[in-house]
Amino acid sequence: MTPSAPGTPGTSNRPPAGTTATAAPTGGGSADFQGIQLVKSGGIAGITETTTIKRDGTWTAGSDKGSDRSGKLSATDLAKITKLAENPQLKAEGARPWPTRITCNDTFTYLLIVNYQMIKYAACPSAGEPPVVTKEIISLVQDVTS
Repeated sequence: MTPSAPGTPGTSNRPPAGTTATAAPTGGGSADFQGIQLVKSGGIAGITETTTIKRDGTWTAGSDKGSDRSGKLSATDLAKITKLAENPQLKAEGARPWPTRITCNDTFTYLLIVNYQMIKYAACPSAGEPPVVTKEIISLVQDVTS
């Protein structure tokens, strides 16, 4: 399974140059928020779970074990996720080098795509200092889509 960024690759939801946007997302989102995709894999059972949150707050979640679900975030939850997604620290977290060796058994690995930026994180001490904002987003996504 290959994750893809929310939306259509190679396209932009921004208006063409010289024009202005006429509609903003509903439900408390920001005009710059493009969405989030979280892929959680690993663990003792070797799972792969994918959660996608669109800019309007609708979300889908599923796993390779077949447990699919969907819903819509509250305006408050969408505002929280949008605020975290716009944190400039995410760019630095996405630029972190991926460890050459991770020495944890049964650890979870996370691939987070926020506004078309990919950030990898392994929940293992040998993977280095955990990315703070990335961890906050992962935790919030898991909480609001459970």
